[in-house]
Amino acid sequence: MDDNAPPANNAPEIKLHAQKPTVFNRDRRTLDKFLRDCTIYVFANHKDFPNEESKSQFILSYVDGGEAEAWKEFYINNNIKQADSSWVWPDHLNLIKNLKANFTKEDEVEESLRKLKTMKQGNQTTEEVVNEFRILKA
Repeated sequence: MDDNAPPANNAPEIKLHAQKPTVFNRDRRTLDKFLRDCTIYVFANHKDFPNEESKSQFILSYVDGGEAEAWKEFYINNNIKQADSSWVWPDHLNLIKNLKANFTKEDEVEESLRKLKTMKQGNQTTEEVVNEFRILKA
């Protein structure tokens, strides 16, 4: 037995490493990825986030710039910062719900139609390809 070896119960803890999320600034299309990356990071480093307050603070710290910065300032001033200058942090699930309510895609159907009109297959537009398909089907 090696006298210099640490006891088995003092074995070093394996720390998980997860990529930190990319800062969310305004692009509604990236909100789901941002929230997923935050969740992965928080769960992978759960010992660094002992309570809901720390999770919410982490998520908000990555909301920065553009339209999202204005939303963050409004959110903090109206939901977190109290009249007596104290701060009361929401649980992270309520924060996520609020982010989704304010940054979801405004009109997914219209966005999908716009993408379909501008998509191409080779040098044909989507409309031309669909019409060709209909002719071949008949």
